[in-house]
Amino acid sequence: MQEEADERNAQRSPSNLDAIYSKWKCEGKECKNYEKGYCYIHETKHVEFDLVDANAWDRAIKKEEATVDAPTSAIIMSMMKKNHRLTAIQSASRRSVVPASPSFNTTNHTHFYFGDIKKMQQQAQDQAKDPELTQASSLSHPTTPGSGANYGRNPLPSSPIVAESDAEEELERYFDCLMKKEKGGSVKRMLTNAKEKLLENGIKISQIRKLRDDQMDKMEITEIGIQMTIREGVREFKAEMKKSQTVEL
Repeated sequence: MQEEADERNAQRSPSNLDAIYSKWKCEGKECKNYEKGYCYIHETKHVEFDLVDANAWDRAIKKEEATVDAPTSAIIMSMMKKNHRLTAIQSASRRSVVPASPSFNTTNHTHFYFGDIKKMQQQAQDQAKDPELTQASSLSHPTTPGSGANYGRNPLPSSPIVAESDAEEELERYFDCLMKKEKGGSVKRMLTNAKEKLLENGIKISQIRKLRDDQMDKMEITEIGIQMTIREGVREFKAEMKKSQTVEL
């Protein structure tokens, strides 16, 4: 059995993930992602990407549609849309808690400018498209903040921006607790990816245990162990939060 497993592993195409991560580790000191994440540089602009984007990039390289130096136009556009959504959510969250006041000395670093998408549209249409990438883009990158993706026949309802901000913070705290229990870097990366997918699709912590396997698969949370981890941890997290609130009172 071990010999068969070794043979199968030998026949698999080698992954390009290490080369992608090594090439595109963010080195821009002005970028919030500096030395802790990865950014593809598109026309001098930082386009942050995650494990899902890197896996799509890896598949494109294996099909000889991309290189470590440059992903396909479709992948770049997908990454840029995701960056735009995260920037919009963060801006809405800041507006909901910070009083409006004039500021003349604030410098914001924006990974992506949404107007660039139109320039990428034609390039993406002319290129041979990977069906998996097309599905991932339609499922995982909604065009408006808080809208949620239509990943099933009965999508879970989204909430107004202010309430959504509180839900996102709770989900962030939940995944922070999950990652503190993990020692492996690969598991933490997969948990980070799962968190981002849930946030992008407007999922609240109270809805996680109701998600079916096929719904998680459509959000590209496909690892069975990660699916089990994020479902099973909800009850314990809520109990700890309730206990903490009781102690404070």
